[in-house]
Amino acid sequence: MLRNMTTGSPARHMLLFYLPVVGGNLLQQVYSVSDTIIVGRFVGWQALGAIGGASVLSFAILWFCGSFGQGLSIVTGQRFGANDELGVRRSIATGFVLATTVSIMISLAALSFADPLLRLIKIHDDLFAMAKSYITIIFAGIPATAVYSIVSSQLRALGDSRTPMWFLLLSSLLNIGLDIWFVTSLGLGVKGVAAATTLSQFAVCISSCIYAVVRYPQFRMSRADWKIGQSDVWTHIRLGVPMAFQCELIAVSCVVMQGAVNRLGPVATAAFTTACHVDQLCTTFIYAGSATLCAFAAQNYGAGKFDRIRTGFNQSLLFIVGICVTGGAAIITWYEEIAALYVGKESAAVLIPLIGQFMRIRVPLFSFLGLSFLLRGALQGMNYALVPLISGISDLIVRSGMTVLLGRFFGFGGVCLGDAISWAVSVAVLGVPYLIAMRRHRGK
Repeated sequence: MLRNMTTGSPARHMLLFYLPVVGGNLLQQVYSVSDTIIVGRFVGWQALGAIGGASVLSFAILWFCGSFGQGLSIVTGQRFGANDELGVRRSIATGFVLATTVSIMISLAALSFADPLLRLIKIHDDLFAMAKSYITIIFAGIPATAVYSIVSSQLRALGDSRTPMWFLLLSSLLNIGLDIWFVTSLGLGVKGVAAATTLSQFAVCISSCIYAVVRYPQFRMSRADWKIGQSDVWTHIRLGVPMAFQCELIAVSCVVMQGAVNRLGPVATAAFTTACHVDQLCTTFIYAGSATLCAFAAQNYGAGKFDRIRTGFNQSLLFIVGICVTGGAAIITWYEEIAALYVGKESAAVLIPLIGQFMRIRVPLFSFLGLSFLLRGALQGMNYALVPLISGISDLIVRSGMTVLLGRFFGFGGVCLGDAISWAVSVAVLGVPYLIAMRRHRGK
């Protein structure tokens, strides 16, 4: 169901939009959780470390493609808020062509440079062969993931956050079933995990495209809608590219951080991978808040209703801070039990000391992470593409520098602290432009 968020209660609209986004994000965690549990229990913690170490590369590349699609769809949301039906169809066509073309090019490049990329992040020699076999299959599936991502982003831009959730449910169920079959029955190890993920993505890519065309007239483009000109490309590129590079800079800083962890040995790599899965049970709610506010801001920007954007931001902030406090407290209390679910009690006993250090340092600072993502979502929805890009540059400098420097002096805990410091810096970089933007549009 499409949702026009330019009238009515902002809190109600955002909550109804937010809940399916959270559901979708949690289902995405099911991908990684199922992989982690199955590999950790049936293959071993070395394989878990290989997947965790290599996954930072797939995260960096897939986040680029996903963020590029999300940036392109901001134009779709703005035109929907302005009641420009022709512009909506033209935007969907432009976004689809750009996202597909870019993803194919990225997939080919990633496959060509898989070895150097793994060397770059310092994958341990004991884990290298498994990491390469995993990441090669994931790289081959990049176009399918990107196409599904642009369709989902465009649906959310039109206010439909439910449909992407149902397709993520389909993907998750396929992924789990194929994981079990490939790993436990066929004994394919990490290759089976990667193949399960890639095949699941191809399935939802095809099915979501068919559904969108059948269900919504906005996706039934005429021949004229596909005649994309330079102005169409530029309008979308000016939002899509900065958003993609902003996220990619953050992802690159995560690659550097993963390299700092990998230097500490296979146990540290496995502990960091498991700890990230545990704290994602809370951070996924934060990311959903950012996506919700971005869609809300884009529609109301198109309608010229900045007071609604201000109200929506304030309400979102209160909600996300509450999530950070309650979710963080739950993770601190039960992280040992949750970690054991991922890797089993025997492996958890080896990893728990480092996982506990990870949690005690990062979790109390979750509110900074939540605020930074809300600021980023609001600014992106209001056409401020360069400010989040600048934030990405600062994030790259701070996270990379702090994790490497503090990791060298303080080990695993230093890496965790360096990551948390980057959240606070992002709040400062994004907060000032947001306040200026709200003052400039006061009363509108």
